[in-house]
Amino acid sequence: MKHILVTLLISLLLSSLLLSLLLTNCQSKKEPDWRYEIKGQVLHKGQWHDAIWYTDTIELGDNYATYQNSDGSQVIIPAPFILIDHKFDKVTKDTIPAF
Repeated sequence: MKHILVTLLISLLLSSLLLSLLLTNCQSKKEPDWRYEIKGQVLHKGQWHDAIWYTDTIELGDNYATYQNSDGSQVIIPAPFILIDHKFDKVTKDTIPAF
């Protein structure tokens, strides 16, 4: 009888631990620290390479996008590029306000 109780107690503890691990791993993702994702290319040593930039602020020109780094330097991204605005990534039909 004592052996069965110990086995049940160990099973209960392991089940609780497993459930706790599953619940902590299923938490929602943290929102990114940036709003815009820009996919383009950079010229490095005479060759074009794919690049991705992340920023909260951006200015668009006729054939470029630009923003300031946290150190104050200006980044100019030549066209063509893909600009992705992540502002509404978490919008669902349940979170849209009624009109």
